[in-house]
Amino acid sequence: VRGSAAVPPGAPLINLTARETEILAAMVDRLIPSDELGIG
Repeated sequence: VRGSAAVPPGAPLINLTARETEILAAMVDRLIPSDELGIG
């Protein structure tokens, strides 16, 4: 937590650039594959 302000649960701690978001999405797609029934 930065500073003295409390961060509400579930609030994002950082902002991602568009490229970082693409990379993160690709990583998640490889870690959590999906099929015709959905994720998992």
